[in-house]
Amino acid sequence: MAGTGLYDIALPATYALPDLVVGDAVVPLDILISKYEPAGFRDGVFYSTGDGFEGTTYGFQTDGDAYGMFYNQGFLHDRVRQVRYAETFW
Repeated sequence: MAGTGLYDIALPATYALPDLVVGDAVVPLDILISKYEPAGFRDGVFYSTGDGFEGTTYGFQTDGDAYGMFYNQGFLHDRVRQVRYAETFW
């Protein structure tokens, strides 16, 4: 992004990958993967969703962190709570 081209690897948060792709800050690895990845290299990988975006691979998970979100169905479907939340935070 600085125009120097001096970086080859980065460790961004998984959830930031779509923004990095849209911002042209990362390049696809699919050609390199098809040429160099050993057979079975990713067999048994627990979490590969964060490796890519829209069907293209941009990297590999490095430490196994996965960001989970839990939602309370009552809050999501209760109109009174929705209005109260909007009044408080918007």
